[in-house]
Formats: sequence, structure tokens, C-alpha cells
Amino acid sequence: MSFSSEKTTSKRGRLSRSGADVDAASRNVQLKRELGGLSYEEQRARLQPNSDSPIQMRSDQAASATSGPAGAGGFGAIGRLFNRMRGPDEQPNETVESVDVNLSEQVTGPIGRLFNRICGVDENQTDPAGLSFGDAELQSYLKEELQMAEGEMFRGTKLKGISKKLIGDLDMDGDGRLSWDEFKAFEGQVLERLAPGPDSSASAGEMEGAASSRYSELAGGDGALGYGELKQGARDQLPEGTKHLSLIAQLAARITLDALDTDERDKPVAERTLSQEEYLDGAREITKRQKSMG
Repeated sequence: MSFSSEKTTSKRGRLSRSGADVDAASRNVQLKRELGGLSYEEQRARLQPNSDSPIQMRSDQAASATSGPAGAGGFGAIGRLFNRMRGPDEQPNETVESVDVNLSEQVTGPIGRLFNRICGVDENQTDPAGLSFGDAELQSYLKEELQMAEGEMFRGTKLKGISKKLIGDLDMDGDGRLSWDEFKAFEGQVLERLAPGPDSSASAGEMEGAASSRYSELAGGDGALGYGELKQGARDQLPEGTKHLSLIAQLAARITLDALDTDERDKPVAERTLSQEEYLDGAREITKRQKSMG
């Protein structure tokens, strides 16, 4: 008799839990749909636990999902939350779960800050949605920010030529504008100059070692790396007979300084210097992003 009673009670408990599970799954599917069209910052705000939320996250889950930079825990926690919220017949959302993929999509690192400056937005913006630049923005950046070919004859023609070449090389869809997805391919070229030697399969430690050696080689005995040393280093890396060699070396030096410098942005680019820490930090950030893209 008692067995039958316990069995009936157990069955009712299972039915009750089953109904609650269905309701929870339904609410979670609805929440997932709502989050699907939001940016990262909007997702963070939407997932803040409150009395109206269809789910109540434990304090440790809330902290991991809503704190820290997007590529260092936030997106990963949100991805895991998406997967926990899936209905009984749904498959895990592997794209959202992958932290590395999210990192590769964000506008981050030295070249990400460069991209934002050309686009004319805050250099620390990480969301690439709606951002792109074309010939006008790039020429303005070359002229005003980098002071390219300043005081040289035919400056306008040179700036037009640089802009046309850069956009032409990276513009994959042919619309005449560069999105972050297109411009980030430039990172690989920059890393080759910062840490020449290792290929893409090299470890982060090997890349840092190559960057350290390159800095010492360029800076010489005084330990200061400025425009002159960077320009000469770029010239030495270019094949003999390269057309417009001086202009390309100048561009490489100015972009390197603007991308990696963190404490002298109030100075003209050609008057800035890079410390070893700035140089290596830049190489590390780009290496991390390159690894995230496979």
C-alpha cells in the first residue's frame, strides 16, 4: 500500500516537473529568439537578472555572462546560456558557443583600432555592424592622421594611389568600401613585418620571440624605435626593384607607429617612438587574433 502511494506521489512529481520543464523550455526558446537579433551589449543588458526575467541566473552565471571584455568570457557565457536554453528537440548552437570565432569577428587589437579611426568612430568600439570606409575616409586618414607624403610633390596623386591600391587589394565584394571582415586581412601583413620569420603555424611564444628580436634589430643600441628606423626597416624588407619603394616604406612605418603607439597620440606620427613593451604588446594582440581565426 505504501509502495503504491509512493509510486503515485512519484508519478505526480514527475508530471509536475515535466510540465514545468515544458514551460521553461518554451520561455527559454522565446528568450533565445529575442536575443538572436541583438548586439553583444544589448544581449548583456537583456540577460541582467531581474524579477521580470523568464530565467533566474545564479550570481556566478550572471557575473560570467555580463562582466569582462566580450572576447574574454562574456560571449562564451552567453553562448553556453543559449545552449542550456535550447528546447528538447534543438541542437546546440555551436557558433555562439565558440569564443574564438566571436573574438575574430570583433573589432579589436591594433588593426581594429586603426579601422575605427579610419571609419571615424571611437577607437575602442568592438561591434563591426554597419562600419566600413571608402576612398574619401581613407584619404582623409592618410592626410590628416598619418601625415603621409607631407610636403612632397604630387601629394594628392600619391594619396589617391595608396587608397586605390589598399582598397583594391582587400575589397572582396567589389563595392568600393572595406568592412571589418575585409580589412582584418591586413593584420597578417602587419604581423609579418613585426615578427618576420615564423609562419602561421608558429606558437604564440615563437611569434613573441621573433617580435622581440626584430625590435632589438631595429632599435639598435639606444633602445628607441622611431619613424626613421621603422621606415628603413620596411625598405630593407621589400624586394629590390619594388615600385614606389620609398612611399610604401613610409606608409608601413607610419601605420606601425599609429597602430602600436599608446602614449604619444598627441604628437605627429613621425615624432613618436615605440617602446619594446608597446611593440611586443601589439604583436601579441595581433597573434592572438590571428590564432582565433585559425
